[in-house]
Amino acid sequence: MADSGVEMSPHPPKEPLMGTNPPIELWVGFVNDVPLVGTSADMVDGFIALLLGDLKTAEAKGYKDFLELAGIHQLKPGSILQNHEGQTVIGCSAKVSRDINDFIIQAVQKPGASAAIKVTNAAKSGADLRENLTASFEALRDKLRERGIDLARDVKQEQRSNRGEHVFNNALLGLYGSIIDEFIKSHVTGDDRVTLVGRIPNSRVSDAFQGHAPDGDHINLTAAQRRNISTWVVHIPYDVAYVPINNILFAYMTKTIRDSAVDYMNLFRLKKNNVYTQHVLDILRWKIEWINTHRVYLDPLAAERWFSENPNLIPQFHTTETGVQLMLRHLDPQRSSPLRDFVNDLTNAGATFR
Repeated sequence: MADSGVEMSPHPPKEPLMGTNPPIELWVGFVNDVPLVGTSADMVDGFIALLLGDLKTAEAKGYKDFLELAGIHQLKPGSILQNHEGQTVIGCSAKVSRDINDFIIQAVQKPGASAAIKVTNAAKSGADLRENLTASFEALRDKLRERGIDLARDVKQEQRSNRGEHVFNNALLGLYGSIIDEFIKSHVTGDDRVTLVGRIPNSRVSDAFQGHAPDGDHINLTAAQRRNISTWVVHIPYDVAYVPINNILFAYMTKTIRDSAVDYMNLFRLKKNNVYTQHVLDILRWKIEWINTHRVYLDPLAAERWFSENPNLIPQFHTTETGVQLMLRHLDPQRSSPLRDFVNDLTNAGATFR
């Protein structure tokens, strides 16, 4: 089986089918989030192999006779769905076999049924995401409490928005600009900050500061991903208990990332390359990975509701999240150069440093 080329889904714990004597064990596997139910692991794995077009694995799992009886001599991915009239699943009664086959075919071929399956799976994925994020955030809050930081006390909590709650924290779009702004405020004198940045048109500093970087340039977010971050919102009823915990954590973490980034930029400007500079880099990298690992840029409740309401957009969600994580990692000077580019562009614009 190891050389079959098919990666089988892990089986959840087997559950007895109540009402039968003796109880029948049911096994569940998944193909593209569609559940396959059978009375043995081999039956489930074999049918997954059929759907994937893997003849060798299907026959090894007991489906050789099935293929011959169905008149199938060559398997291609998905071909089993085109020849389902006389289809039988070995080990099941005729009714159970028919029900399983109908469910699979409906889920894959019928738009209405497929949409219903997508909504169900999206709701489960959203609930799992919310549970995992909430547990992660609570653990993070506890770690901060150990350091004497009480987020509810020390970080201003924003009121709920009448426009809806964002799935991704909308402040992501202004993070690079806020770093430039803080650096100019702390280390540049003379010119008005906006005027200074405006003197370098079409530069990375100008684009990031003013929020109109070309598609995918510099901040690693495409125009579509930036639009998703700014427009993906849900409306949570006021009778639902809602605490925007990610807003609090995001505000705290991005402040610490901004502080470390500004420290590094000033050390780079001064051409300092010593133990302290390395320490600042290590802290900055740790903070970036911390916010990515725990996905602090997401709102647990908003994400759960959004998943249920927008199952067809979930692939875009994952693509957008990948872009967000890369955008944050670009702030690590050992991975990318934006922080150094910021300083060089400001220097070339004739900035007067303190």
